[in-house]
This record gives sequence, C-alpha cells and structure tokens, in this order.
Amino acid sequence: MQRQNQKSDGYAGLAVNPEVGTKVLVNGVAKSGTHLLRKIVALAGYQVHPFCLAAVHANRAAVLWSAEQEPILGKGIEVGVANPTPMHELLLRQLIRSVTPGWVFNGHCGYDPDLLALLNSEGVRIINILRDPRDIAVSLARYLTSHEHPATAGKSEAQLLLEVIDGIDLQNNPPVSPVERRDLGETCEAFLSWRECKDVLTVRFEDIIGPEGGGDIQLQLELIRQLLTYIGRDPERATEIRGQVFGGTRTFDRGQIGSWRSMFRDEHVARAKQVMGRYLVSAGYEPDLNW
Repeated sequence: MQRQNQKSDGYAGLAVNPEVGTKVLVNGVAKSGTHLLRKIVALAGYQVHPFCLAAVHANRAAVLWSAEQEPILGKGIEVGVANPTPMHELLLRQLIRSVTPGWVFNGHCGYDPDLLALLNSEGVRIINILRDPRDIAVSLARYLTSHEHPATAGKSEAQLLLEVIDGIDLQNNPPVSPVERRDLGETCEAFLSWRECKDVLTVRFEDIIGPEGGGDIQLQLELIRQLLTYIGRDPERATEIRGQVFGGTRTFDRGQIGSWRSMFRDEHVARAKQVMGRYLVSAGYEPDLNW
C-alpha cells in the first residue's frame, strides 16, 4: 500500500476538506470512466487515494485465501470482476480501513452481497458506473497498445480487440486462482446488481461525460448535482466542477460516446453480439440485437 500523502493524476494542490466524514469508492469496469468520476469527487473536496480495489490485492495479501484459514481470517469475499478472486474477510477489512475518511479510491468489483456488507460497515459510500462495453473494449485495447502491455505483443489491432471482447487475461498466473474468468459481457453484467442496492449511486458514463464526449450538458449537470448530494457536498457547485472535469487523468482515453463504430469490423460486431448482447439490452444501450 502506498502512503496516503501521495497524489496522482494531476490532483496536486486540492485541499482535504475536514468536514468530509466518509470515504468514497468509485467502482466500475476498467476503462468505464472510474478515473473521470473520481476526479469529480476530488474536485468536490475529497483527497485521491492511489490504490484500486481489485483482484490483485487478493494475490498480494499477507495470507493468501484458503479454506483452511477461514475459521481464523474469515470467509473469502470476492474482489475483482473480470477474474474475481477470494480474499479473507479480515484482511480485506484491514485494507479498506487503511483508506481514511475524506479520501476517494477506485475499484473494479462486481456485485457481491458480502462485499457490500463489509463496505457498508466501514462507512464507504459506493458510486457505481456503467458504460457501453463496446466503447470499453475500444478504450482498453487502445490503452494496452499505447502502454506497450505484454498482452499486445505481435498482435494486430483487430486481433487484440477480439481478445478484449472475449475477456483478455492480464493477471499472469496469480497465486490465488480466480473463481471464474469472465468475458467482457459477463464482466459488465456483474455491475448491474449494484443498481438495486440501497444507498449505492449508479451512473452511466454516457450521462456524465458531457458535450466534450458527445453527451448532454444538462444531463451531465444534473448527475453531478446528484453525485455531490450523495457524497455530502454542495450541489450548487455542479457548474463550477463541470468546467474542470474533462481530460487530464492518467488513464483517460478520448472519452467519446460511440467510438466503437469506427473501430469494429464485421467480426467484432458478430462476436460482441454473442458476448455482450444480453448486457446491452439489460443496461438500455440497445433495444435488441439488430444493431
């Protein structure tokens, strides 16, 4: 765990508001807009914590999960989403407690009632973000290519995009085996149940991105007001914060709604319909599979 006085993604100089008495988790699929959403929370007065709650922490724990350790360290609670991995409850609780009130941190965790109960008991407010998985696929493929990730070696752009849709494995043989490996559709579906949870705020990337990303400014302002109210900040600051939101984060891509249309070939469309068609309809991105 890195020290809490570190800052990242251009938030240096933001003051911690001593009146903020809670911690905030911004939760979503990687490349769904978690950094953008975290920036809004930071502009409202929270400090940014550099750690992200994901499966990697289950594999870095002081004691790796095992059934034999559950009587001592508590049941295994799944963290992560593309490769959900169990972590002992006691160790996970200690990890969450290392983030003090007044800080915001990211996470990539699908819905789990045990995880929700633990976060609630530790005073964590949860903001869940959804995004069109076709745009997520494009953004992740671009990110992996631009950062020269080993997963991209020797692969064409079209091949890499297909692998991302199918659920590319980036964990490199972790010591704790994931509960399952999910494709991108299943990964996104794991976030839908967060919408039904009391006291969890769910937003859509397409509604929060604003006109700079092809969205609507009035809808963006209304959602920022809702978000500020949810985290205990003044909703009248929405216009001020909106003007500082777009761009400027380390992993933020072009942030354009519908960017998949210029990237998908026929094979990508066909595979996406198989893998994520159900999610697209359930989340309201498409009325059916005729797209």
